[in-house]
Amino acid sequence: MVFGYNLNGPEYEARLKKPFSPPTVTLKEIHDAVPKHLLKKDPIKAAAYVARDITFTLLLFKLAFLIGPWADTDFSGFVTSGWNKALLKTALWCSYYWIQGMVWAGIFCLGHDAGHGTLFEDNRINNVVGFVLHTWLLIPYYAWRSTHHAHHKATASMERDENYVPYLRSEYDLPSEKKATQFDYAEVFEETPIWTFARMFIMQGFGWWVYLTKNTMGSKMYPPGTNHFDPHSPLFKPEQRNSIIISNIALTAMLSAMAYAGPNLVLKYYLVPYLLTNHW
Repeated sequence: MVFGYNLNGPEYEARLKKPFSPPTVTLKEIHDAVPKHLLKKDPIKAAAYVARDITFTLLLFKLAFLIGPWADTDFSGFVTSGWNKALLKTALWCSYYWIQGMVWAGIFCLGHDAGHGTLFEDNRINNVVGFVLHTWLLIPYYAWRSTHHAHHKATASMERDENYVPYLRSEYDLPSEKKATQFDYAEVFEETPIWTFARMFIMQGFGWWVYLTKNTMGSKMYPPGTNHFDPHSPLFKPEQRNSIIISNIALTAMLSAMAYAGPNLVLKYYLVPYLLTNHW
């Protein structure tokens, strides 16, 4: 309880009252318990999902290109007053951004599953599909794939997990758990609304790039300067370095294509859905 508010859910509060004991079930037992048909890959369905999201992306681009010309015709003569036109045009652009962002979140998920080798039987096809889809979203596919696999080998480990590692009490200058008071927690987590909002905005919109470039919220066992773009980064094994270079070349090509398209097109059709994808 902090200032009369319960910050924990009832299920969590109930678990706190029970002594913790690590589970004894093995990964093999969990794997064996999954119905076998759920583990079977379906390349036709996988290809259909990829084709679907690419089609949706192109269709939404086409519809967005039509918003301006349609508004110039007073929406075929149905909306003629100035503020109504502006409101409808804004609503259409917001709809485009929102829906395109969700479609690209789906593209990220498909690239994610390809990185896990679960879309197609041939891992070469998985990597080509994941590489193309993630490059579209400015994701260094092979660098992400490497650390993401390591993440799954040590999920929720404070010492060995690769990302979303919680901050330590010392990083917040909090006293030890036995000495900390409700005021100490409120001082850190409740009394800085503007700073908290700014951190949330950065995390939701740009947190992905902060993690890639600075290893923020990544494993604390790596030295300062660790990032996902240096082939010699301690994140990677020597045999992975060539693939990291390939990812960097692909990102450079994608950024060059965006520069060729021009800031008007990028800002108008790509940036906002991209930020929403990072948010999702």
